[in-house]
Amino acid sequence: MSGPRAPITRGESSRQNPVAQAELAHLERSTRRSARLFTRGFALALGVSLLLGLGLGLMARSGSLTSVNLRENYLFFREVLRHANTALTLMLLLGHIVLMWETLLAAADSITREKRAGTWDTLVLTPLTAWQIADGKWWGVQAYIYRQQTGLIVLRVATFLWLILSSPHETMGVVALLVAFTLALAIMALNLALAAALGLVASFASRILSPVAIALCGYVTSILVHFGAHLLLFQPLLPGPRDATGFAASAMAVALLDGGTLLSTHLASFSDSRYLFALLRILPVSVILYAGLTGVCLLLARWHAMRHSAT
Repeated sequence: MSGPRAPITRGESSRQNPVAQAELAHLERSTRRSARLFTRGFALALGVSLLLGLGLGLMARSGSLTSVNLRENYLFFREVLRHANTALTLMLLLGHIVLMWETLLAAADSITREKRAGTWDTLVLTPLTAWQIADGKWWGVQAYIYRQQTGLIVLRVATFLWLILSSPHETMGVVALLVAFTLALAIMALNLALAAALGLVASFASRILSPVAIALCGYVTSILVHFGAHLLLFQPLLPGPRDATGFAASAMAVALLDGGTLLSTHLASFSDSRYLFALLRILPVSVILYAGLTGVCLLLARWHAMRHSAT
């Protein structure tokens, strides 16, 4: 017979944390399968449709399509999607908001659920430390949310490729759009990590708020952090509040919140190398900012976990 499980070390992989595994399993069981499949299926279907349109477009440009009607249909389809950039942006933004809310709610409920069921006292009696319990809860929520992003990632990649190939761009514009797209994905991941940490801290600290109220407070805080960072840090790095093409600097904050596709409505701005260098400066600043805030929130969550373990 094997002896009791030894506590995992801090250097051990977070994926082997039993709290993270249990949290991920609980979230997978509690999520409605039909809603999850509908969300993923819708995003995948739209992404595949865009990719098929790209394939037809490339064939039409290379002369592989001999049918005039098919070529005309492609040109019509391209014009429709060119004017649908705003709709695609709103769709991606809505998807990001849903993911943020789901992240906050899952993180807030992870601790509240343990307190409500009376299992927190049992959890702290395991060989795991309070530090590892807090980290496990955070990693479990992160693993669950990343699995929910599959369809949206396909949609983002398809949208980006469409923006590149459906309209004429200069080389500098393509590079700047690629940097903006990468920056948007990085900020999205960091924003979700911060949201999970905020949800954990709020659920530890609050004794009267419900998970929904905690998630709402965390959501408002995340939005304020994002736009505060834009006004105080990102906007000064941009060439100017508005250039001759009508590019509004305020659109950067919304665009970077998800997908970067709002920037596609001002593609002429990407021919200016100043925007490329501005985006390259924003990337390390945003990573340091969000990683630092997430680290602070995790330290607070660990402190609250140790405090609750001692009482």
